[in-house]
Amino acid sequence: MDFDKWLIFWRSVTWIVPVLAAIIIGISQWRIGRLEKQQKAQNAVLEIESRKAFEKNVVENVRENMVDFADKGYADGISVTAVLTIHEHNVDRDKYIFDMGYIDHDRWSLFLNKENELIYRLIDHQGYPYIIKIAPRFHTFKPEERKYFHAEFAISETYSFIRLYINDKEVGRLAFNSPLKWEPGPDACPLLIATDITKTYFGKFEISSLAISEETFSRSQRNVLFATYAKFLADLNRN
Repeated sequence: MDFDKWLIFWRSVTWIVPVLAAIIIGISQWRIGRLEKQQKAQNAVLEIESRKAFEKNVVENVRENMVDFADKGYADGISVTAVLTIHEHNVDRDKYIFDMGYIDHDRWSLFLNKENELIYRLIDHQGYPYIIKIAPRFHTFKPEERKYFHAEFAISETYSFIRLYINDKEVGRLAFNSPLKWEPGPDACPLLIATDITKTYFGKFEISSLAISEETFSRSQRNVLFATYAKFLADLNRN
């Protein structure tokens, strides 16, 4: 091979090698990216399966021997009962009715989301959210209608739950055959009305009555409470 042919061959090699290297690197990065996506998908499936396994203890209504444990009443709990008129407020953010606790754990909230669905949420000590979502309907709530809302949660060693009533109808419940860990400290934000704990996301509604109790009610107590609120609501609607 003479010098000119050798030079042409060498130039060809010096041009092809970087191109081949770039192709090989590109293929390697693509395969790595695909493997990472597959791993993320597998992790997501595992997380979903893990949550499903955890949530096997979550039931809509836990009954044993025809006894609904949520109807016993619990001293270790909180209840908020309010007569509200939720006004039309089409803004692209959450609109809080009440909120308390910390940003990402030990938090208890009732608010409208961006789609104006009613969200009742408890975030436990580990930061896991438990959510009841209620869409505006004729039999639940609609803007500009006065309704009474009763939100409660209770924690015991053998049974815990969050539950939401609109008028005298139970519209959502999450219940557990175990204690929920919810431990707000003395520096937690106290219960705020009409805003979130950052005082950023305000709600737009009218409060006709509000009562807060550091317990949940038994069925008989709740029936008396709801009868009182039903009469109060009827009197308001007549005026």
